[in-house]
Amino acid sequence: MSAAGAGSGGGCPKRAMCDAVFAHVTFAPSAGVVRALYCEARFEACERFRLAAAGRPVPPTLRPDGTERRSAGRARGAGGR
Repeated sequence: MSAAGAGSGGGCPKRAMCDAVFAHVTFAPSAGVVRALYCEARFEACERFRLAAAGRPVPPTLRPDGTERRSAGRARGAGGR
């Protein structure tokens, strides 16, 4: 995998691996802010990038800020079903 060609003017060379993360963001403006912050401006600060660059596995639920999103199930006490 080449670090070149990750979008115009640079950006994260591992950007393509994060498409699944952004697919779970239901509020589009939030996804745009996160992409601008972590995928374009400061990808070196992204925990997903750091793990991938170190050759370590990147959990699919890991967010760029290092927190985990809940994979299945809802918040406790949310009165789902």
